[in-house]
Amino acid sequence: MSSEAAVSIQNLGKRFRVYADPLHRLLDHLPFSSKQHHVETWPFRKIDIEVERGSALGIIGENGAGKSTLLKIVSGITRATEGQVVVRGSLGSLLELGGGFHPAFTGRRNVFMNAAIMGIPQQVVRDRMDEIEEFSELGEAMDHPVRTYSSGMAMRLGFSIATMRRPDVLILDEVMAVGDQNFQAKCMERMREIRLAGTTILFVSHSMYHIRQICDRAVWLHDGGLSAEGDPIEVSDAYLQWMHAQRTVGVSKSEPVAVAEGLPRLAGALIHKSGSMDPVTDYRPGDSIEFDLGWENVEGEGGFHVAVLVSRNDDVPVFSAHSQSAGLLTSGQEGMFRLRVSNELAAGEYYVSARLIREEDGEAVDVRPQWGRFRVLYEGMETGIFLPQCRWMTPEEASTS
Repeated sequence: MSSEAAVSIQNLGKRFRVYADPLHRLLDHLPFSSKQHHVETWPFRKIDIEVERGSALGIIGENGAGKSTLLKIVSGITRATEGQVVVRGSLGSLLELGGGFHPAFTGRRNVFMNAAIMGIPQQVVRDRMDEIEEFSELGEAMDHPVRTYSSGMAMRLGFSIATMRRPDVLILDEVMAVGDQNFQAKCMERMREIRLAGTTILFVSHSMYHIRQICDRAVWLHDGGLSAEGDPIEVSDAYLQWMHAQRTVGVSKSEPVAVAEGLPRLAGALIHKSGSMDPVTDYRPGDSIEFDLGWENVEGEGGFHVAVLVSRNDDVPVFSAHSQSAGLLTSGQEGMFRLRVSNELAAGEYYVSARLIREEDGEAVDVRPQWGRFRVLYEGMETGIFLPQCRWMTPEEASTS
């Protein structure tokens, strides 16, 4: 166990007892009852994690993997069944929407109540109340009972309270799950600020985008242990690939999803670089990517076009392209269309889906979800979805270019 770590988790395990009937809980505590009336479940066991000071650890996994339970143990709300957790320094947390709020109290009174629980003097709260109100954007609702708040409003208030001071360790569970995009952006910026100030962050989220943006390390809780740990991009990619495999078990990517007899169908796909017909899976920004999509039409009926959709591996659509836009429609009994794309995608894994669409009514007669896959490799600092060609220059250079 490292003395330099802000949080040390060693051989940690948590056991729950599940009762089929409330009466069984009573029977388990009777001295004359020798029969066990519960089933034991372990969300996780033998978990070892070291979180260095000033770092941000992302914790990912499917529902029921034990992510929230782990954070509750670290924050001291829940006891571990085995192992130990050491937190060095002050601790702040936001674990549940509305958790720690008195529903009958106003938002303002809840700020003072939570601050008292956190050991923050009332004068400090008064001095920072304007900042809390401004950040939470609650307006007049700050003086309304919390029971009247939406989940998004409760999150705004909870996040504002949790980050009112700069704790040594900040624990956040799904704070981006509610709220509009503007407030999510404010939360991300606040998290970056407090991390740069030296706060260590433990962050649970189902959003791989937020995990990649905020964290410098990630762990994947799965099947009672750590399935992967390390770089957030690599860990989240492994998790998303596993999730994709679970969703598509038993679905063949080489067969049409549903094609009526006699209609045209897609008949092959190839992803490669310009100037080569060899299949390529890894690309870098600036590479030229080509997608070859073949089709067959036994009846020789024309008037169909091909559409391509490229999505991130978290199912976020990135762009689509239609051969119709270039005036290319099917003719004859077979053929192939090629789409050439100058790669400006950010680092990550992408899926390619294809459709064959009847021009007359826009109906897709053949659909191939996630027919192909490729990766973009990039080691730079830039993030986002696209990496457009950019050029930095001085004012003097700009005036002459």
